Amino acid sequence: MRYIPLLLGAALALATLAACDEGDIPPKTYERQATGQTIHLTGHLEGVGSWSDQYQVALAAFGTNAAGSTGNYSMVQRAIIPAMLDSEGNIDITLENVVSPAATVELCVTNLIRQRVVSFATLQLSDYTREETIEWNIGQMDLGIFTAIQDMVFNQFCVACHGSGGLAAGLSLKPEDSYANLVRTPSSRVENGVRVIPNRASASVLYQVLNGRSTPRLNGIHGNIIQNAQDVSSETLTNLITDWINDGAKP
Repeated sequence: MRYIPLLLGAALALATLAACDEGDIPPKTYERQATGQTIHLTGHLEGVGSWSDQYQVALAAFGTNAAGSTGNYSMVQRAIIPAMLDSEGNIDITLENVVSPAATVELCVTNLIRQRVVSFATLQLSDYTREETIEWNIGQMDLGIFTAIQDMVFNQFCVACHGSGGLAAGLSLKPEDSYANLVRTPSSRVENGVRVIPNRASASVLYQVLNGRSTPRLNGIHGNIIQNAQDVSSETLTNLITDWINDGAKP
């Protein structure tokens, strides 16, 4: 009697195999997933190490939003750190798997949630086919945080009064003058004030006037002087200046 369970088990196994042989089992098929475009970036970069840990220099792809304009958050990105540059400051990296709906690839800086803060160079993907590797040489470029502040804030909102359009308070914020006229330089309008004190944003006159703490001698107009620019909010730009000062106000 003890052999009966064994015989029944063997019979069931044979029946199962027979059932499999009689049915049509479709073979598994594997499709090669599209890897999208590959961007090969080369060039000479400066200022990569001037950004704090709150930001990331990156080669990043951005898609379009519902309104048809380029979005502010990267789809895929590759961080660029000083260790990636050779001894002369040259970069040679690739960004892979850039797929639709990516519209641009940008050499940029993002914050910790991959939101674009500043874009230094943009590649339009519509100019290329999806299959090719795109060779992108950006030449020599300064990606420093102060360069970004100069381009996005001082050049756009300040030089009309502090530069080619005049020298209010004797202050020039033109590219060749701004750093020396700000960092550790006494204010001509705020008694005992210093325009930028490295590592002390809240004590710096620049921070105070951009955050609505101006005095009558600064005519009270600076608190809202920074407007949205290049799809970057005024809050982001003000925070950029604050972080620059608190991280040592590097040139």
